[in-house]
Amino acid sequence: MARVDRDMRLADIGTLLRRCSHMAIPYQNGTVLLRFFYAVSVISYHYGTLLHMTIMDRVLEIAGDQHGYITARQATDAGIPPVELRKLAQRGRLDHPAHGVYRVTAFPRRTNDQLMEATLWPDGRGVISHESALTLLDLADVNPRRIHVTVPSPYRPRRQGGDLYRIWPRDLDANEIDEVDGIPTVTPERAILDAARHGLQQRFIEQAILTARNRQLFGRETEMRIRQRLQDLGNSHDDTT
Repeated sequence: MARVDRDMRLADIGTLLRRCSHMAIPYQNGTVLLRFFYAVSVISYHYGTLLHMTIMDRVLEIAGDQHGYITARQATDAGIPPVELRKLAQRGRLDHPAHGVYRVTAFPRRTNDQLMEATLWPDGRGVISHESALTLLDLADVNPRRIHVTVPSPYRPRRQGGDLYRIWPRDLDANEIDEVDGIPTVTPERAILDAARHGLQQRFIEQAILTARNRQLFGRETEMRIRQRLQDLGNSHDDTT
């Protein structure tokens, strides 16, 4: 039988068909010509392999920037039918940790994988915020029980797995969103203000401000603005007590 290169392209299928048309397969005392059957079998096998490789390549292109994760919506936008993700999961090429979220099994595990998954779980619209952002930014010694995720208002995800996350509907400006380790995250200023509004203890708020300033994540002007807004927030709390 002819050797078929695994990396052949669709343009080679015609050549393969012509080669197969000249083949004969010995059978018992005679020669039974199975050209058509053999050609179709070989082409179907390698076409399926090519299709599978192409889909996996596109999955890796997206997942490579997201800790190995890809969402069903992202796959659809890239022209990958959702059924193909399910097939890859059945073959062990992908994990399926949450509704609409898949992960390439070959990717090594990293420290912040759960945070990336949290941003993708709400249909890829999430941004790490509040105390979780302070932790990711390494600004304060906090350890929230749930991962805080801000999503566009009025979007409210209704999916399994939500007990792992604290969802905050809020429309963020583009200048309030940063990225840490490839993970969408609110800026230090936004994280501090939102954590304070959520009731985080003052000592952690102060730690976050001083750490961010010492690491030059923001300047004196931003620090003064944060402190003024924190004071206004404290006064508003006093007025309601």
